Amino acid sequence: MFWADDYDWSDDHRKNIEFAYAFIRERVAKGGKGWRGCQMSEKPVMHGLWRDNPATPEGKYLVKRRDGTVVEWPNFTIGARDPAAPAALRAYADAAEALGMTVGYANSVRRLADEFELYRAAHGDGDPDRGRHREDDPRTVNEMRQGRSV
Repeated sequence: MFWADDYDWSDDHRKNIEFAYAFIRERVAKGGKGWRGCQMSEKPVMHGLWRDNPATPEGKYLVKRRDGTVVEWPNFTIGARDPAAPAALRAYADAAEALGMTVGYANSVRRLADEFELYRAAHGDGDPDRGRHREDDPRTVNEMRQGRSV
């Protein structure tokens, strides 16, 4: 499977994720249609993270603190149009709670997962495994080189 063996995934999480991936694979096999029967993107297919590509080692997103400094640690941005995002957020909330973070924090992350689902239902699915489709802004890319985004 695709999840880490050392994480204690609940049966519900496993079933939801396995169902989603089986559904997508089945749809693609029946005519190249992806999640919810939408046509797959014409953007280039990626086989890793943006930072794994020698042409984009700075990653995809610039993550800045409120004071304007770029975070220096590895980070991963998840957007509401990503079909895998709600499951990822719920797994994170469960792990945060298991690690002793507050229930209020964990529940806020779960509510965010619900908000992501509503947004995606209203605005459509994204395609996080697709490549570049916008022209890079050189100043932004230069700032990105200070951090460790994916």
